[in-house]
Amino acid sequence: DKLDTVMHTLRLVNTEDAAVQEMFDPLGLTVAMLKKHGVKVDEIRINGKEVIDVLEDAPMSWKDLVAASFRKKEEIFELQKTEQDKIKEEAEGFWQKIREFRTDFRQTGPFAYQGPVQGAYDQLDAFSVTLVQMESAGAQVNATKSLYELPPIDYNETKATREELVALKRMWDFKANLENVYADWKTKLWNELDTEVLDDQNKVILKNLR
Repeated sequence: DKLDTVMHTLRLVNTEDAAVQEMFDPLGLTVAMLKKHGVKVDEIRINGKEVIDVLEDAPMSWKDLVAASFRKKEEIFELQKTEQDKIKEEAEGFWQKIREFRTDFRQTGPFAYQGPVQGAYDQLDAFSVTLVQMESAGAQVNATKSLYELPPIDYNETKATREELVALKRMWDFKANLENVYADWKTKLWNELDTEVLDDQNKVILKNLR
């Protein structure tokens, strides 16, 4: 998109202005030092011009570029405003999608799931895939908003969902480990069981649960 390219260029000029201006004096001093040590800088050319002339012209050329960027910003003001309105509308639509995803997760996620552990893992994987997509899309929305000088959106819903997914994964990992331990016990004969070992294992499980 041409307008995106223009906005990106204007932002780049604006953000780099101070840094570029700070470069001119050090570059001039560097050239002077090179001449002092016998380096024939007069023979160095940039686009057909001697490097000294380029450095002398650089500050004014940069100021002209900055001034041109301000003029361009004024020229595209109405276009930018129209695009901002469009971006706001799209961002609102995306926000609603996040809210719907969050509601679905809270209602159908494996919070009180009574089935097998693998079923819970399948649900977590599906929600995780969708969440990654939402997070990526949210980052893109904010990148576009930033480009057009709009404030970013703090997607607390995605952050909360990410935290709860991690907590749910730990819970189901705990249950999977518990089932594996008890399944192993069931394979042993009574005379093979060491009650002290079983008691120690239960203590570890309780400690991890806390």
